[in-house]
Amino acid sequence: MGKEYSGTLGFVIIPDPETKKALHQLTEKYSQEGNVMPEPYHLSLYHGHFKKVPEQVAADLIEQISSLLGTEYFLDKVEPYGGKFLFWNVEKPYLDLQRAHETVVEILSPFVDQEKVGLALKEGLKMTQQETDNLKKYSYPLVKELFMPHYALLYRKSGVDSTGSRHHQARITQVQFVEIGGYSKINQVFLSSKG
Repeated sequence: MGKEYSGTLGFVIIPDPETKKALHQLTEKYSQEGNVMPEPYHLSLYHGHFKKVPEQVAADLIEQISSLLGTEYFLDKVEPYGGKFLFWNVEKPYLDLQRAHETVVEILSPFVDQEKVGLALKEGLKMTQQETDNLKKYSYPLVKELFMPHYALLYRKSGVDSTGSRHHQARITQVQFVEIGGYSKINQVFLSSKG
């Protein structure tokens, strides 16, 4: 049997250099609102608590979502999520990102670690019933029709309510399979594909 991965894992997009500069500018602009998210910035296609994900499954997924390399997308609205995070959201439509997300969810969700799913509920985010149901089933609230690709800018336990916008064209130049720690910090990169 080959290597297996367990823990808080995810498939993410790493921002291109221009998008990274824009993220730095936005976090500086809103930094008084809360704790800036740790670098490297990333856009999650799907992350959560998983156990015993076979290395070949992860490698096959990286290969599949590498088809996104070179894809352009637009970011615009800056708005709170769950009352505690500030997100910079991808502008609709984002059909390529949605398809990649659904592929990753379909293949990775059978490995959700149900024993750890409840930990995220203790964070006290304001979520709809469907987001809570998704969290229990998929270990992540924003899945399938609720998928909302974004970069998290900051977190504040007592709440965030700032809004704004910054229109920006971004390009996918790198996708990764990673271990994610507290405040969505990437602790370790397991697999990566660059365009």
